[in-house]
Amino acid sequence: MNELSPEEKRPTGNGLAPRDRSPASPKVSVVLATYNRGPILVRLLRQLAAQDFPAEDMEVVVVDDGSREPAAPVLEALRPELPYRLLVLTQVNAGAAAARQRAVMHASGDLLVILDDDMQVRPDFISEHARIHQDTPGGHACVIGRYASDPGISSMPLFERYYANMWDKLSASVRRGALAVHGTMLSTGNASMRRDDFLAVGGFDVSLKQDEDADLGLKLERIGVTMVFSESAFVLHGSDHTDLGRWLRRNHNYGIYDSRLAIKHDWAAHADPWRYCFQLPKAGLPFVATSLVSPGLSKIVSGVVWKTATAMDRLGMEKLALRGAGVVFGMEYFRGVREEAGSLRRTIGAFRAFLRKTRRDEASKGAGP
Repeated sequence: MNELSPEEKRPTGNGLAPRDRSPASPKVSVVLATYNRGPILVRLLRQLAAQDFPAEDMEVVVVDDGSREPAAPVLEALRPELPYRLLVLTQVNAGAAAARQRAVMHASGDLLVILDDDMQVRPDFISEHARIHQDTPGGHACVIGRYASDPGISSMPLFERYYANMWDKLSASVRRGALAVHGTMLSTGNASMRRDDFLAVGGFDVSLKQDEDADLGLKLERIGVTMVFSESAFVLHGSDHTDLGRWLRRNHNYGIYDSRLAIKHDWAAHADPWRYCFQLPKAGLPFVATSLVSPGLSKIVSGVVWKTATAMDRLGMEKLALRGAGVVFGMEYFRGVREEAGSLRRTIGAFRAFLRKTRRDEASKGAGP
């Protein structure tokens, strides 16, 4: 049952037709894209094998996105340990969105659980996702699972600890009702949704090299899928990222792609990058303004702030160091916003457009149903 067919063993490109669904289709399909993470992927697959969810009701679909060391031979050796159906596909490197899209097209479960390959899960992880969908009125939910910090977080680079701290704050804000759950919060490192809902909105926009998960969340929100944030269906998130330059580029690119989503999803003020301006500490606003007014100067300033933050971190002042990392995050992000706008005049115009959206939304809420 679990053996790869010759077609599935052979490296392939994009564009395969989806498999037909059968009466024995699993209820849950776990979707994984992987790239150069063989040992970490094996760890996750073993944890999925220890789930308290019935193995006959789940499958795992892995798409290897052109890893230097192909994942298929490693997973073939692991296969005897796995109680669930495992499907492994290989493609030339096309990015995570394309890999996940292909995995979904080959999935046969009614419920999709999308994971990153560097996550760790408890034995009740799949059951919790399934339970939330069953408990959601109407059954049409998109579950955004919490990222909990890996026990080894203290040994990770400052920028990874900053991300972990952001997730902790987000969870706390949702818990106390201070933050509404919107599609922009969707992160495909830990999420689930009905496959039919995924297909109804066209799945991922594979032209996006970043933010494809937020785009998917907004499309699902738009058609009335209920957004649910879950602390119980959590993952432990470690990281093997050690490259500061990659982190900075990623933040910069989020500013660019969030700006594009603001145009694509003009109906949602909460999809606009300018929403973050009102979440920043007042002390951080001058730094962000530097990124908008003088991107070249802000690059120098952010470098100084980062060096100061890392020095604080070495001295044991982690709280201040994390604040410094947040300032750098904001500067890189809004430099991306400015780059996408192209000029200060257009940047101001984009901000004014955001204000119009917020006024429109407030007026709509005030009007009632």
